[in-house]
Amino acid sequence: MRKAVCLLLLVACPFLAAAQDETRAGPAYTVQSPGKYLHFLAGMSLGMLGAGLAEYALQPTYPSQYPLVLPSVAISVALPAGIAKELLDATGFGDARLTDVLITTAGGLLASMMVGYVEALYPANSRGKSNSVALLLSTSALLAVPVAIGFAREVRNNLEKRR
Repeated sequence: MRKAVCLLLLVACPFLAAAQDETRAGPAYTVQSPGKYLHFLAGMSLGMLGAGLAEYALQPTYPSQYPLVLPSVAISVALPAGIAKELLDATGFGDARLTDVLITTAGGLLASMMVGYVEALYPANSRGKSNSVALLLSTSALLAVPVAIGFAREVRNNLEKRR
């Protein structure tokens, strides 16, 4: 598991480092664009949220012999979210880029690995209920805070440009 996480970080690092090269110029200032980091965090947050909600919904009947269900939910939530954001950007909201979709999906992939690790840490109790739902949902909420702030700033900047 550790090797897989390290491999994913090695693959994602060039994309994340590209965020340092992008700048966004404002009226009287220039700021570094945290877009790539926020895409990665959004993928992680949405992946964990999807997996946590799926586990909560499937808890009474969730078959523990299928360990790939929740990690695949994490990836399958992050990929459409990245595509939807870039479709929104293509309508004039921002700059649509394929790398943003890939980075959001990479965040979902890391979330899927973390979900598998959390499932191994917190096995189901004697009644068949998993103890990991709270950890997945709270981590998802914590990761969503900078994403929500960044998205709100992007909306505000877009509204100011249209005035």
